[in-house]
Amino acid sequence: STISSLLRELQISGNVAEVACTWLLNHTTSWEMWLPLATSCVEGQGLVNEDGLHVKNRSIAVGCSWCELGSLSTAMHDAKGMTFTCSPCPAGTSKLLYSTTT
Repeated sequence: STISSLLRELQISGNVAEVACTWLLNHTTSWEMWLPLATSCVEGQGLVNEDGLHVKNRSIAVGCSWCELGSLSTAMHDAKGMTFTCSPCPAGTSKLLYSTTT
């Protein structure tokens, strides 16, 4: 098992940090999914590009920011999971506060 292998390596090297670092470097696919994506927006936010402009596609996004007045946060699903984008409010509607979703 992985644990037994790590314990054997620890007995040989005696250096916990070295064994842990080696495991992390050799098993990135095991732990990468534990890290949050900068483009995993929460409700009330939307994807933004490097210029801070709201975008609809995660592939050109670098982060998230709160939706501005006159726009709403809409859920979007892609290969990386759920996120949100900002869209203009439908004609004849508005929102009174930042980051509201309806």
